[in-house]
Amino acid sequence: MKCSFCGSDIKRGTGQVYAKVDGTVLNFCSRRCMVYTLAGKDSRKFKWVKNQ
Repeated sequence: MKCSFCGSDIKRGTGQVYAKVDGTVLNFCSRRCMVYTLAGKDSRKFKWVKNQ
């Protein structure tokens, strides 16, 4: 499984899942990725993100 924000691999049994009201399911590897996504940040503007 890959992180919805940064694209890194998530090990089984770790990470967080966020389900939006419209039915979209987002997977996150860390709290930092989840907070940045919910704040509306663009992942392409960060150098530590893999999927640029």
